[in-house]
Amino acid sequence: MALACEVAGLNRSVYYYTHKRPPDDEVIDALLLLVERHPRWGLPKLFKRLRHQGKTWNKKRVERVYNRECS
Repeated sequence: MALACEVAGLNRSVYYYTHKRPPDDEVIDALLLLVERHPRWGLPKLFKRLRHQGKTWNKKRVERVYNRECS
């Protein structure tokens, strides 16, 4: 594998890298619960409500999950 990486111009660490993103299950559950209760609310209001509930998730993460699950 070292020779193939050298020919391609890649470090071996780049070849073997795996992303370690935490699972979104908790975000999905909380978001779907709010959408079920308040179907007319948009993402900004849903995100504010999640923050009010004490969730510290990043806005980009919530937006990604919202677009994937609720659209």
